[in-house]
Amino acid sequence: MIAGLPICLALVAGAPGQSFEILPDLPGGNTYAEVFGVSANGRFVVGSSDSANGREAFTWSRPDGLTALGSLESATFFSEARDISDDGRTAVGISWLDNDARGFIYEDGVMEDFGVIEVGEINPQSRAFAITPDGTMIAGSASRSSSVPAVIKESGDWLELGTLDPRENGIANAHGLSSDGSVAVGQSTSDLGFQAFAWDSSGGMQPLGFLDDTDRYSDATAVSGDGSSIVGWSNSSGGEEAFLFRDGSMIGLGDDLSNGIRSIAFDIDFDGSTIVGRIGTAKGFEAGIWLDAGEPLLLADYLEDLGVTVLGELSEATGVSADGRTIVGNGFFEGNRVGWV
Repeated sequence: MIAGLPICLALVAGAPGQSFEILPDLPGGNTYAEVFGVSANGRFVVGSSDSANGREAFTWSRPDGLTALGSLESATFFSEARDISDDGRTAVGISWLDNDARGFIYEDGVMEDFGVIEVGEINPQSRAFAITPDGTMIAGSASRSSSVPAVIKESGDWLELGTLDPRENGIANAHGLSSDGSVAVGQSTSDLGFQAFAWDSSGGMQPLGFLDDTDRYSDATAVSGDGSSIVGWSNSSGGEEAFLFRDGSMIGLGDDLSNGIRSIAFDIDFDGSTIVGRIGTAKGFEAGIWLDAGEPLLLADYLEDLGVTVLGELSEATGVSADGRTIVGNGFFEGNRVGWV
């Protein structure tokens, strides 16, 4: 850690008294941080930073500051926090255990193994990507005998969402949950390649398709809190392109700021009116925002129009609160990789 050098930037936009905060990094490591998400109410931020132990998950809030979460094992020290409940008590993410990735649940100061469904032919592995605002349901993946299906875990019980793959060794990850946990989205192997999916209890897991049927790849990264809208990215005729899936159709969100399309949507607010991600420009990748599924805007320009002074370069926006007023992401400041909120 370099004394006095910011590791995270905090910003609340679109409200009276917009604020921009600088947070300290975890002590002992290089100056590096990566923010992955924000709680639905906008109060808590999650990510990872270099610490004296290695890459370590953290949570941040205004009353509590930065909290290091540890790792599932010390021999291979690694963790990154991906989501957090509205009360800040429960964070979920990915760590390392028994020579493979393993999801974790961090609750009341203790990190526990997300677990696996069963030990079988493949190395036991799991991932935890999302949690409902009330902290009762967690989405991710967990291995069984020969496959790694997407799952939801509630009160210690597994709900297997399955995969899109007709083969027995399919792999799927649930990346996002609606506020009540009734809709999950993510990516799965399939007979057409890696494909975005949506799941609900009535229809099960359904493929979302691709923007380009000749270059098939898509990934659903998040679902709106009300479950009506899904975002992610897909290969398209112009390159990788952010998409919005709503009312049964996948719509490319475009990127008119560079030569060729290079955009990814990472998150969406409760009613689907605010989407955040990254946009390709002549400079490389910059944080982007789409309002009411309109044209992509550079987030730095949007914030400056609101009267917010932005420090450094904002390279991607990775999370947005349910009301669309708190945005988090990553960028560079004084030559260092930083997270911002």
